[in-house]
Amino acid sequence: MLRHTIKAHTQGTYQGTLNGIANKKGDFMSSPTKIEKVNLEAHVELCAERYNNLEEKLDNLETRMDKLEGHMVDIKNCLATNERVRNGQMIKFSITIIGVLATGIFAFIQAGIFIY
Repeated sequence: MLRHTIKAHTQGTYQGTLNGIANKKGDFMSSPTKIEKVNLEAHVELCAERYNNLEEKLDNLETRMDKLEGHMVDIKNCLATNERVRNGQMIKFSITIIGVLATGIFAFIQAGIFIY
């Protein structure tokens, strides 16, 4: 019986079983299947599928990380630009306040209200 099973699997009839196993998401990487324990060729093909799946996931992760890095650089540049703008606004505001105070003091001196 075991020889018949191995012979049938080595002739390519296990391909449907491999496709069925490869389509299951949760059990795909967990443990060797019955067919893998019996047939080395099936094991090799399943391992190849597993590695291809891992490689695809790593490529997707790398793409997502590159996008995330790009977004972080954009945020950093935006923050730096906002900081420069804010500093410019603070300088203009400070100069305006100093100018108003100086003008007020000068006006009080001219009017004779300010005693020094």
